[in-house]
Amino acid sequence: MEVAPGISENIMREGTCRRTAFKARSLGDYTARAPKNEENSIFNSWHGEGMQPSVTNRECFYKSKCFEHFHYILELIRDCASRVRLITPNLVEETQLHSNCMVKITYTGDVTDDNIKLVTARKEKKKTVKDEFIWKVSPIICFQSESSPESEFLFDGHKEVNHKIFVKSNKARKDDLSIDNVVIVKRDHVQEALTSCLEKPLHVLLDKWSKGIKRTQATTKTHHLISEIESIRKQMLFEDTKEAFESDDPRPTSTNIVPGTIKEYLFRKADVTSFGLWQDFVFKVFVKKGTDKDELHDEIKTIDKTFFETYELQIENYKIEGELAMMQGDLLLPNPSVNGEHVFGGTLGGFVTKPNDIESKYALTCAHLFQNESQAAYVSATPQPQQIGKCLFKIEERDFAAIEIDETVSKDCDIIFRRDDKKKTNAHVYDGDNAKLGVLHKRGAKTGLTKGYICSEEFYVKHLTDENNRESLFFVRGTGTHFSDKGDSGSLVFSRPREVKQNYVNVVGMVFGSGVIVQDDDEISKEPKCEKDKLTVSEESNPDSLPSSFIVNENISTCYRIQPALDILKKEKRVPVKFKDDLSSSSSSSSSSDDDL
Repeated sequence: MEVAPGISENIMREGTCRRTAFKARSLGDYTARAPKNEENSIFNSWHGEGMQPSVTNRECFYKSKCFEHFHYILELIRDCASRVRLITPNLVEETQLHSNCMVKITYTGDVTDDNIKLVTARKEKKKTVKDEFIWKVSPIICFQSESSPESEFLFDGHKEVNHKIFVKSNKARKDDLSIDNVVIVKRDHVQEALTSCLEKPLHVLLDKWSKGIKRTQATTKTHHLISEIESIRKQMLFEDTKEAFESDDPRPTSTNIVPGTIKEYLFRKADVTSFGLWQDFVFKVFVKKGTDKDELHDEIKTIDKTFFETYELQIENYKIEGELAMMQGDLLLPNPSVNGEHVFGGTLGGFVTKPNDIESKYALTCAHLFQNESQAAYVSATPQPQQIGKCLFKIEERDFAAIEIDETVSKDCDIIFRRDDKKKTNAHVYDGDNAKLGVLHKRGAKTGLTKGYICSEEFYVKHLTDENNRESLFFVRGTGTHFSDKGDSGSLVFSRPREVKQNYVNVVGMVFGSGVIVQDDDEISKEPKCEKDKLTVSEESNPDSLPSSFIVNENISTCYRIQPALDILKKEKRVPVKFKDDLSSSSSSSSSSDDDL
């Protein structure tokens, strides 16, 4: 059995919460009375002369799933390890990552059930399984007494106790309280402090992997793996909740990085097909065959010299194909026939309702399934597909459609959003900066659940825009597998919040194309095409020696932000909608029972 340093084996075999109490008049009395070999003697306390405080020490064990943000990051890293192992096996073999490991927490001070609920509402486990892995970080949490707010708790100098959290009472008078090597927090920030402690080894591990990979030969695979690691690091950074939700700035939180002068110039250039940001501070411009790249390069750079001090300009002969992600006989169907060989389908992304009328339901999907509005929509059913409603609205440029659900099937629609672990959760429309997003997920009819990261947060495709619509797209690269494939059109792209409480997801956008970046056929007509991914490179190119900004034989998913599409639906059809976001804490995934763990 593997145990963390400082945890005696007999404690783990018992698997019970241990409680001990000591009474002392002073620090000297406490130190003298505490048994020298007592592992729980980690705090000293005093309340002044004549007082007899009771300090309870309680050791508890929890499954990692009790701390959702930590468990989510741990699972992302465990999955990433399979790809790190292919490049640097030694880095992974030195690392012990276990799913559903146990977390040991020691409570002391004013230990009450209410105070422990500040850490987690989950009940501690009474027993541990033989050979259960104990997470290497075992924090100690000290609660200051509410009844005696002037009391102070000092940590004993045990070397094995590296993660200490002091929780101030609501009546504490000292806002500037400071204790060496101790994290001091208010009662409403206990979970953030604990999660940061638990995730410290993961920060160190990712840094070790990143440095080790960078020491190997630079290839496309290593660049992509480093990008994946960076996306996990982003996911580990907690959002400033106050700044994000209480800002007085009336401007929208999502901003465009590409200067307007550059956008307007490129929109006017007939030889330019699309343009936008790419990884590693690259600004890509896709042009038609025969374009004088050198001349265009010089012209663009003179428009905004400051912008190109940060972004490297790359002009390439690529284009965004008009072929969209469709496949035969999938989840959402535009007609009831499934026997023919040319039946195409897409993905029912999710449900929204009117804010004040939960019975008015709409399904979100891709527009290219429907030739026109009012066309019926079907889902696969036995013995034959069943009509669920009709297309109420479609936007060709964004490949977005809303289906008004028939009253006859309304009761059969599960409008609650499912996150990546299939748990029910609230859903919010994301209106923040795409560059701040870490790991993205989608659930499609063809490829199911996949994850990835943004490789271009702002890209403009000219044939999908007009003077009234200059919304950008974003590109997603999958990790471990393609992010999407044919049949996944209409899948909603979402991200976990960068917060301790994982009781909602951010719905970022919708998938409408997979592997649609191709080289100009006219220019490389003699080169073989990759039919699976529809991406090609010249024979002289070595994929393993190319920089991360080079597009080579990979499937990149094209997505658009969902908020502008919903805004247009509201404006043109006068139909405001929202995702279900009123699940109570008792029914949301963050508060599920221990039995589910």
